[in-house]
Amino acid sequence: MADPAGTVSRVESELRFIHDLTKRALGLESLTAFWPILESSLVKFFTCDRATLYLVEKTELRSMFAKGLDHAVVVRLGDGVAGSVALSGKPIVVNDPYNDKQFNPAYDRISGYKTQNLACAAFIHENQAVGVVELLNKPGGFSDDDAAAMNAFAPHIGFVIAKLLSDQKNRELQARLAQVAKMATLGTLVGGVVHELGTPLTSMDASVERLLAATPPEHEHHAKLEQLRGQVLRCHRMVRGLLDFARKSEFALDKVSVVKAIESTVALADHQARLNGVAVELRVPADLPEVKAANDQLQQVLLNLITNALQAMQGGGHLVIEARKGEKTVDVSVADDGEGIDPVDMAQMFEPFFTTRPKGFGTGLGLSICKDLVERFGGTLEGRSNGKGHGAVFTIKLPLA
Repeated sequence: MADPAGTVSRVESELRFIHDLTKRALGLESLTAFWPILESSLVKFFTCDRATLYLVEKTELRSMFAKGLDHAVVVRLGDGVAGSVALSGKPIVVNDPYNDKQFNPAYDRISGYKTQNLACAAFIHENQAVGVVELLNKPGGFSDDDAAAMNAFAPHIGFVIAKLLSDQKNRELQARLAQVAKMATLGTLVGGVVHELGTPLTSMDASVERLLAATPPEHEHHAKLEQLRGQVLRCHRMVRGLLDFARKSEFALDKVSVVKAIESTVALADHQARLNGVAVELRVPADLPEVKAANDQLQQVLLNLITNALQAMQGGGHLVIEARKGEKTVDVSVADDGEGIDPVDMAQMFEPFFTTRPKGFGTGLGLSICKDLVERFGGTLEGRSNGKGHGAVFTIKLPLA
């Protein structure tokens, strides 16, 4: 015979859980902040060991939060318990996983965690699963009441996930639109400046060339003319950088060997590295697959990142260039143990004309141009640093060809 008091108590606790979780989610601005709150709340409510939270994408589920898991686990839609729940939308309780046909032990091997029992449910929004949770290892196993509670939570948590995801996408879209408008305005301005500077610089370069040709190497002014020509050439490089920024030149994407691009670029920077007393270490497997990019532009990006790293290690240091194959990308990282980046500057480092260098040393366009080029390849460029004095790492993710 059913226990009415027990049923009422369970419903009250479920409503209290939904109320408290929704209240905590109201002040959040991102899914990243929501995942740990959701995980700890579910583990506490169901008195289990841990929970793995997945975001449902087009053809797969990707783990977004799980204690003790230092890398994402990807589950194909329809595969294993989580993949099946994402398709059906109905919760599943499995108290003897290794004798259950739906359970895929491969995910235990990936995570290094032994599943003794589990309960899995989808978070539903507008009749579609937007997320999935796997609750793991509850003493005594999971019950039908647990499945019913998860079913009750599904639409409420699904709504919170969908809202935070939508808010995040809207902020990203607004940021991109603002960036496009800013770049268009700057492009027009820079185009005019470049046009005005180009002619006098060309004239100055030609004049210095003639003066050098007419001045014997042993003459006291010859060294000063060499310095002057170096400064004129530096101005030319700055103007070319401005021109690249203002007028995006067209290039064709092709299959490019990352290995060859890295090797040839490092060869170009080898002299400067030795002058700076920097030891360069390459961790680049010879069998890396080709990527979709433009070879010259990829080398331009790599050279800029390597040059920045060398400039951050004027007194010597260690530069590590590493490449590895990801799921759908080849990832290239350039890591230095130089002066690092102040946390205050991190948010602006890819902004056009932003630089922390002294006046006269750089235009602040290098990283902005690199990011633009990589994104035109269909890839991403990210940077991180633990602060001043702790070096920096820049990582390029390039799509496989």
